[in-house]
Amino acid sequence: MGEIGPGLVLSGQIDRLLVTEREVLLVDFKTNRPAPRTPAETPEPYLRQMAAYRQALGKIYPGKSIRSALVWTEGPRLMELPGGLLDRYLP
Repeated sequence: MGEIGPGLVLSGQIDRLLVTEREVLLVDFKTNRPAPRTPAETPEPYLRQMAAYRQALGKIYPGKSIRSALVWTEGPRLMELPGGLLDRYLP
């Protein structure tokens, strides 16, 4: 839980978080069937969720690169979400 902007509070749970010296990787598991084939086909609510998590982690870990990915349990398959795509869904 944290403030991600003036009057904007985020409450959520990140499924997996890896923090290294230089970067942070946040991963969330999704069960959609069929799973989207590309990041651009990812449902908008998930992109908004990941954009908000990325924004919050940027405040918690300033100076570190923040990477985001979804694990689609059908497969399973890891899909990294480009920062430019997520920036379009910032709150």
